[in-house]
Amino acid sequence: ISRGDYDAEIGIDGEDEVGRLARAIGIMRDGIKNATQKLKNYNERLEELVTKRTLELEQINKELHLNHEALEEDRKIIEELRKNLKIAFSSMDFGLIIINKDKTQALINDKAQMWLKEGLPFPAIDAESGIDSVQHAFHTVFVDKKACVLEQVLEDNKGAKRIFEIKAYPVFDGKQDVIQMV
Repeated sequence: ISRGDYDAEIGIDGEDEVGRLARAIGIMRDGIKNATQKLKNYNERLEELVTKRTLELEQINKELHLNHEALEEDRKIIEELRKNLKIAFSSMDFGLIIINKDKTQALINDKAQMWLKEGLPFPAIDAESGIDSVQHAFHTVFVDKKACVLEQVLEDNKGAKRIFEIKAYPVFDGKQDVIQMV
């Protein structure tokens, strides 16, 4: 028993004190054998579970690493697209303003910024018709979900009249809701 042989017979029978002691040792031996087997089984299951969980975590880690690499590559592509768009927008000979639904500017190119610096009135009230072209375009794009083209006569802060053609186009999301006006 002391060497771990829990199947060994004690080999003492009898009704005297030594026999009762031998039976008690046999009962203890069987209890130790059962407890040892349970611990061995538990340890094997625990090792299998640790191995399984380790493999799962390694797979998740690989996927996260691949996702991180893909996101980093996407970030680089987006940054390059932004740079190219900025160059393209800056080289346009017409003003471009992208307006969000909440009426904040998402983007404005150099030509449009120049107009604003020159003091063109916004909201743009047409000098001849009195129509606010920005409000009209905003309503047409965001409410009617349509593009619109307006010819606008505006006066700058020096009183000079200029004719502008204002084109407003809706930008839709995946649900066909208008999210921006270009």
